[in-house]
Amino acid sequence: MAQAQQMEAHYAEAIRAYAERLQTTDPTPPPRSMRETDPIGYLEAMEDYRQEVDARQRLQQEQQLLAQREAQTQAQQRAEYVKAQTQVVLEQIPELRDAETAPKAIEAMMAEGRRRGFTDAELKGESDPRFVMALHELAKMRAQGNLGTNREVKRGAIKPGAKKSI
Repeated sequence: MAQAQQMEAHYAEAIRAYAERLQTTDPTPPPRSMRETDPIGYLEAMEDYRQEVDARQRLQQEQQLLAQREAQTQAQQRAEYVKAQTQVVLEQIPELRDAETAPKAIEAMMAEGRRRGFTDAELKGESDPRFVMALHELAKMRAQGNLGTNREVKRGAIKPGAKKSI
């Protein structure tokens, strides 16, 4: 796989270098006046022009194919990453494995994300397990009533000179 990726990278670099070389000058057809003065030279110049135009078209096609392959590879790698991260999330949040509790847990996480200013598209596209677990924890805290309240925390009286607990 690594060798194939390396070969693809070399191929892409060669295509870019070839494109730069071709882009230095635009092909121009021979002047029409040359047709009357030098018909054979005109035909040769016209053939050179056509070959250069064809080379540019082939190059553009190769660049498009290369871009498609790169996009396909990136999509495949992204899908593999998401699949692996999904397994991590399922291991760390057991409620998501159960068909009955999963929809409720997901909706609670989505609602918490919306409260935090995220769009549904952003939330559905997130694949970082740390983010998902943080949303899950926030949703659990809100469900338990420990989040979103403005209760004042009562503490015991602090005596002057008292040692801090570690």
